[in-house]
This record gives sequence, C-alpha cells and structure tokens, in this order.
Amino acid sequence: LYEIATEKNTKAKLLYKDEQVVGVHDKVPAGKVHFLIIPKKKLQDCKVLKASDLPLVEHMLQIANKLIREHGVEGDYIIGFNPPPFNTGYQLHMHVISKPLTCSFFRRVLIEKYLVTTQSII
Repeated sequence: LYEIATEKNTKAKLLYKDEQVVGVHDKVPAGKVHFLIIPKKKLQDCKVLKASDLPLVEHMLQIANKLIREHGVEGDYIIGFNPPPFNTGYQLHMHVISKPLTCSFFRRVLIEKYLVTTQSII
C-alpha cells in the first residue's frame, strides 16, 4: 500500500491524488463501491496515530467524503480503518465501503465488528 501512496505501484486504479494522500479502488471490494484513502506519510496502522496526525486523518476523511459525492454513493456506507491484526497491509489506509456489504460472511463480520471508525480516532 505504501508503494501505491508513493506511486511506485502503477496497477492501482487511481481516483484521487494530492500532496498528502491518494485514493484508489480496493482491488477486492467488499461492497458495490469500495475505495481506499492512503496517506503518503509512512504510518503502519491506526494504532500508531498520534495527536499530531489528526490533521492528516481529518484530510483523509474530507477526501473520503469528496469521493463519496463524486461517485454517487447512495444510502449507508462505512468509513474506517482495519486495526491490527486485521489490517491487510502495513500502511495506514482508510476504507470507504458502500452498504450492503457484498463480501463473504467472514469478511463482513471483520468489517462490522472490528473496523475502527474515524469518529473514535478524531
């Protein structure tokens, strides 16, 4: 994921890019719409975030909401971070997933029970 954020991985389908973050489609979507907001700053996961990272998390949330509007996500959606040991990559990334979830039962349970919401971080 860090390679995507630093644009060394060109296979990811880019949705958004600025000096702080990139937005890409998730390669294994859990809903009709599923994208990731990945910071360019190297951060392992949501557990290492500090108070000084709050502006970055708020920016990530702003971009998530911008992409939700641009991609016509209607109805409910989930925004959050996978905490260790459920994170799928060792780079912080925010999931934005439309409901209903369309993934396997096991993955749905992980998302619904363990995803750390941005409200609990901000």
